[in-house]
Amino acid sequence: MAEFEPNKEQSDFIDTVGKNLLVSASAGSGKTSTMIQKLVKILNNYEPVTSLLVVTYTNAAASEM
Repeated sequence: MAEFEPNKEQSDFIDTVGKNLLVSASAGSGKTSTMIQKLVKILNNYEPVTSLLVVTYTNAAASEM
């Protein structure tokens, strides 16, 4: 699998903290990879996480996570 390089909009999503966000985009646009990068950033850089809700609607995306 190639290394993920986020575009401007994806980077903005990854770097936004303290807000609830909705990601809606077409198939194959990098939603799952972007979400995983955001989760990694949250888990590595912020206070201990006490709760986290991550939702996906496909088995393929769920298996990537």
